Amino acid sequence: MPGYTKSVAAAAPAYQPEGQELACAWNRMTLTTGELTLNAVYPMVRLPRGAVVHDIVLKVTDMDTGAAGIASVGVAGDTERYIRRVSIQAAGTHRSGNDATAAASMIAAVPLTAETTVDLLIQTAPGTAAAGTVDVSVFYTVE
Repeated sequence: MPGYTKSVAAAAPAYQPEGQELACAWNRMTLTTGELTLNAVYPMVRLPRGAVVHDIVLKVTDMDTGAAGIASVGVAGDTERYIRRVSIQAAGTHRSGNDATAAASMIAAVPLTAETTVDLLIQTAPGTAAAGTVDVSVFYTVE
C-alpha cells in the first residue's frame, strides 16, 4: 500500500471553503516499484459536495527509467477529467487544462454533486518502474 502524507479516508472530512474563498487540497503519495502497475488507481484528495475545481497540479519524480509510464488525474467514471496522459518517465510538473478535453472540463466548472475523490491513474505501466513520489494539489471553491 502506498504511503500517504494525508489521509483520504472518509473519516477525514473534506475541507469546505466559504463564500469567495479559494481552497487548496494537497496530498503526497510514495509508490514502490510494485505499485506502478497498469490501471492502478490511487485516491489522492477528497473534495466536498458542491466543489468546483479551478486547477490541479500534478508533480512526479522520475518513476520510469524505461520509456512507457503514463498517468492521468480524474474521478471515478472519468479518469482523465483533469490531467490526461502525462509522462512519469522524468521528474516534472503537469497542470490541468493542458489539452482541449481537460480544459473543457475546467471551463464548464460544474459543481460536484457528491463528495468526490480525485484519483491518480497509472494508464501505462512503466517500462522499468522506479519508486517515487506523487504530489497532487487541487484548487477549488464551493458553490
